Amino acid sequence: MLHIPKRTVADTRSFPVDPDGVAEWLEALDPLERSADAHEVHRGLKHSNRLHNDVERRRKVISCFIPTLRALQRHLSEPSRTQPLPLNRDAARQSELAEALLREEAFAFSLLLSDSKAPVSDDARRAMQALARQTECILQCHRRLPGDVLTDAHALYLYAEDNDLLDTHEDPLQLSLKAHYQFILLAAISDTRQQRVHQLPALFELLRNAAARDIGLGTTPPPLPGPLDFAIDLGHVGRPIRARWFQQRDNTEHLRYFSIEKPLAYIERQAAALREHRADLLAPGRLERTTLKRLQQSLMPTRTRRSARRISRAQRLITFGLSEIGAEVSNGSQTALAGVVPGEGVEEHRIWREVNVGEHGLCLENLHALPASVQVGELVSINPATADGTAAAAPDGIPRRQALGTVRWIDIDGEAVRIGIELLARSVLPVTINRSDDRKSHGTRALVLACKVRNEVLQTILLPPYQFQMGDRLVASQGPRFREVSLQRPLQSTSQFSHFALG
Repeated sequence: MLHIPKRTVADTRSFPVDPDGVAEWLEALDPLERSADAHEVHRGLKHSNRLHNDVERRRKVISCFIPTLRALQRHLSEPSRTQPLPLNRDAARQSELAEALLREEAFAFSLLLSDSKAPVSDDARRAMQALARQTECILQCHRRLPGDVLTDAHALYLYAEDNDLLDTHEDPLQLSLKAHYQFILLAAISDTRQQRVHQLPALFELLRNAAARDIGLGTTPPPLPGPLDFAIDLGHVGRPIRARWFQQRDNTEHLRYFSIEKPLAYIERQAAALREHRADLLAPGRLERTTLKRLQQSLMPTRTRRSARRISRAQRLITFGLSEIGAEVSNGSQTALAGVVPGEGVEEHRIWREVNVGEHGLCLENLHALPASVQVGELVSINPATADGTAAAAPDGIPRRQALGTVRWIDIDGEAVRIGIELLARSVLPVTINRSDDRKSHGTRALVLACKVRNEVLQTILLPPYQFQMGDRLVASQGPRFREVSLQRPLQSTSQFSHFALG
């Protein structure tokens, strides 16, 4: 059964129900320049969807809205595609409005299906397309995909299946209803929380192309479920789960099974064809190898948790960024936390609460994170803090050593920001770096640390991104002491830092 809003008798005094009246009403608005007009477009579409109307007249009314909706959605989505997380208040409101517009657009085409004696396949396709765009809008902000979107998508797919609307799409330039639905399923099982914000638009485009491949969505369970086989109950709110973990239910009418073998093979071909060159590392819209690697790991997990987690509510003092951490630990004092004195209070945005802790990482939460302060791949220093949010002092007077890690994933839930941190080292050594042939120039801050890489402990260095490459010979100094080093194989390269093994 399609999910549609309740409607009342049309009242032309509240909102026009004829196409000419709607077109005239939209002509008087300027939603791209005035925020109030953008909200007025949403109010008008929402009101129109809750009035009874003739099917053909409603179709013409929706046609009047579509050009304005497309331009407005592009305009509203732009900040969330470029800003680090969490979004500032204005950008967050724009993203929420874009999502609300897409939801009402899906309702509009669902109403056409519900009221038509002979449902049109293109109406079903455009309703699913709006739900797919809504999914993209939500995941772009690292928010959790709500159950309402999945419920509406499942109901629409079942409706199209029952009314033979799945295989009637003939335009090769547009994705079919089934492809849009498969995109929603792939997006639901792809852990986009661990992707960088600026990479997500290109990643969603890749998933759309992958979703055009047949996933064998059907009612027949695989004889021997493998890691690429999934199951989903379209009668319940929920994401697809791996078929080997699925508990068989008595009512199998709404059970569907599918395999991601073909989409994953397409993604692997794209990864194999990708060649990163130094000249276009910063090219906009270019997928990075790490992005594809994380996507492949989420679709076919090859990593297992190395140790158990324990619940914790301890306070931590957090610093983000290589330069900020370098300044924090320089001058030989690790308790001089960027001007923070042990026992004194610090800004609440720097105090994060532990959610759980493991041997190799931890999960932290903050209700007061500054806008644009967190991004996946960012370097993080973790220091102890007291329960009342003050910098902790070591009881024996020995300076505390700070742990160092990277942000693996970000999860936004209302005002709460959660991050998963993978630990790199328990202590770091701040140094100043100069090239061997240019020792008199102003040096670059860097961090030397010991890392375990494939069961081998290596001495490594964290450097600013894009400035150094394998084979460079450098001089690392700390006060009067110095040492010549060479950069061996690269271990990690992000837009925030480069990580090399030292020779």
